[in-house]
Amino acid sequence: MSVGQAWVQDVAVKVEVPIYGQEEYNYNTYAAYEKSASSSASHSAVTGKKASGGTAVFRAVTDDGAGNLFGTFGSVSYASKFVILKVISDYSETSFESSYENASVFDSLNVTGEPTVTAGGAGAPTTTSGGGGSSSAKGGQYGSAAFKEEFGSAGIAAVYAVGTPTPVAHTEEFTPPGVTLDLCPRTKDMIVPGSVQFAWMGQTYTDLDGKLYRGGSGDSPGILSGSIDYASGLCGMTDYVVGANPGSIAVQSLWTYRTKPTLAHIVFNLPTSPAKPGSLIFSVTDVRGTQLIATSDLSGAITGAHTHGQADFESGLVEIQFGDYVLDSALTPAQKAEWWYNPDDVRVADGKIWRPWPVDPSTLRYAVVGYAYLPLDAEILGMDPVRLPPDGRVPIYRAGGYVVIGHTGAIGPVNVSVGQTISCGRPRISRIRVVDADGNAIDTGYTTNLDAGTVTFAQARSGVTIFHRIEDLVVLSDVQIDGQLRATRAITHDYPAGAIVSSALMWGDLRASATDVWDQVSWTGVWSDGVTGQPATGTYNDTIAPIQVLNADALAERWAVVFTNTTAFYVMGEHVGVIATGNTATDCAPLNPATGRSYFVLPAVGWGSGWSAGNVLRFNTDGPTRKVVLIRTTQPGPEPAFIDHDFELLIRGGVDRP
Repeated sequence: MSVGQAWVQDVAVKVEVPIYGQEEYNYNTYAAYEKSASSSASHSAVTGKKASGGTAVFRAVTDDGAGNLFGTFGSVSYASKFVILKVISDYSETSFESSYENASVFDSLNVTGEPTVTAGGAGAPTTTSGGGGSSSAKGGQYGSAAFKEEFGSAGIAAVYAVGTPTPVAHTEEFTPPGVTLDLCPRTKDMIVPGSVQFAWMGQTYTDLDGKLYRGGSGDSPGILSGSIDYASGLCGMTDYVVGANPGSIAVQSLWTYRTKPTLAHIVFNLPTSPAKPGSLIFSVTDVRGTQLIATSDLSGAITGAHTHGQADFESGLVEIQFGDYVLDSALTPAQKAEWWYNPDDVRVADGKIWRPWPVDPSTLRYAVVGYAYLPLDAEILGMDPVRLPPDGRVPIYRAGGYVVIGHTGAIGPVNVSVGQTISCGRPRISRIRVVDADGNAIDTGYTTNLDAGTVTFAQARSGVTIFHRIEDLVVLSDVQIDGQLRATRAITHDYPAGAIVSSALMWGDLRASATDVWDQVSWTGVWSDGVTGQPATGTYNDTIAPIQVLNADALAERWAVVFTNTTAFYVMGEHVGVIATGNTATDCAPLNPATGRSYFVLPAVGWGSGWSAGNVLRFNTDGPTRKVVLIRTTQPGPEPAFIDHDFELLIRGGVDRP
């Protein structure tokens, strides 16, 4: 390299490799200075270690006045004004490349809501991107990679002094700065901690917990002399003894190992399934040593720093991608030259591309809550457990079933005056309930207009609260395992957050009836639904004289009419006891005290002859209701999960008028 038409006494040459991406540089930075023990030649370098394993180096070398640059960097011809400089050093090694799956394929398969159409077409499984761990996915193999030091965009800068051909002697004193020693200049393997020992300028240095010591003995590690980066093999010497042959290092012990493969896509199964929705939390360490923590929601979506995944809690399958969607326009040329970049992967919708964020899979840790189901005792359960699903859970919603979507709002407490009308703020109210300041229901003193959603008070009251409810009764057409329900028609209200979906038990038409009429010789005290013993001689003819019941007055009860002689009898119920006496000459109509009318009417015309003392007429009545059993299950545990419990049971019906 020509440097001008003059004598050259000193040349300083700087060789630099440009730094691409500030976030990937300055992960580790070392400054080094070397001076020849036999001449004035020197070498200094600033080395930056990137997280991905690459390096960027700024070097400066000077000559010794005899035509030699420091070490093996080259030589200078003062007469011809030329510099011969070594500028490229290359080598190669076999290493594992980080793997990842195509993010658009992942989003397509898992229905995450992210755009999936890229510049190369719609995201879909292919031979190289299966969305679940293809063996031929990007980077998922070992391969040879070449490494070299190259000039950056700044090129070479030369500084020289012009003077007489006779050198002028001078003396300079200085305190040398820290020195960087590279123990592994041609490999990306990591150093085994505690295995390093080397001799340098007459001193022996050993490593302990990332530090370098000299002069150790017994229980003392010695004098702290610097630090060592086990990942890069660079030693930063801050306190060292200057001696002969500073450019010579004798490595006496040094073990290395192949670094663990890094991944950007992980698929695994939970050890238990089904798992509790939303209970998965995991952590993993990326290649920069930063811990990433992510959690799942009830639908199985996994979110966190540089994390994008989906969990199926029913089967236990978990798929996670590590990385971020970044703007393609914000990437540098160097980033676009990296192995993961493909312009066909840029999304059309927002111009973003998935950039993998490699992690160490061996650091993956997670916690999840699983369900365990114990066999049920048929005697305790009261039914054969074979009729139940394998996991013991019974679905409360089914396709074709009814549900009620409802929301209850409240107004108050307010003071109301006579004639005041209060609007609930929404039409077509299904129910309005007014309670006083003590929480007791008020049934009188106001009128409601459910269609308009208003309440008009006929008397003044203080501190009342108005509860108003909107509802939709719909039939389900589809029930998903994630809890999504689809109805056969659109709902007619806009429901706010906090609305509740309740199951609805359909009973069909309800009416009171009298059934199972028979007689027997004597009353045994056993309430059965069939004859106990022998039939009586006398018989009640319920064909020409049916037992009469009304919806408003009848109830579900088993009745016994016990004769005390040939014509007189008393009436008793299984639950209500003896309630009336009568005879065969008149209609029997026991009074229901709740309604003021008869439970039933037993017409006298139905009695035949042949009755005697002790004979019994048995029959049952049903009211216009259905029996409902409310069961609450509390799981065993050291403390109650809740203090207050309540529920609301609402019976609704319509009258079929001609």
